[in-house]
Amino acid sequence: MMKEMKNGVFTYNDESYNFDFKTSLSAHDKQIFVKSVIDNLISDDLYDVVIKDLIFDFMIVAVFTNIDTSFINMKDDDGDNINPIIIIEHFLEETNVVDIIKENMDDGLLEE
Repeated sequence: MMKEMKNGVFTYNDESYNFDFKTSLSAHDKQIFVKSVIDNLISDDLYDVVIKDLIFDFMIVAVFTNIDTSFINMKDDDGDNINPIIIIEHFLEETNVVDIIKENMDDGLLEE
């Protein structure tokens, strides 16, 4: 199946960023998406299931886009790791990336 790629723009921390995203997923990409969600919600010992919507939306960003999600491994001014959930929550609250993807994806894709 041929995947359509589209472009979008989001603003984060007062800077605009261009990004590419898929409107559908190949069977392989669907497998990666499902495995990512399972690994983060079911297999995780941090009980991320209580924040499943947040993790699910972040997996949409990670799998559907070319956005570098390594920013979740940020450190504070003292060099200590910042909790990735705090960073993910801030990113999702401050951007409309997930909305852009959901508005443009093939009908019924997430229900599959």
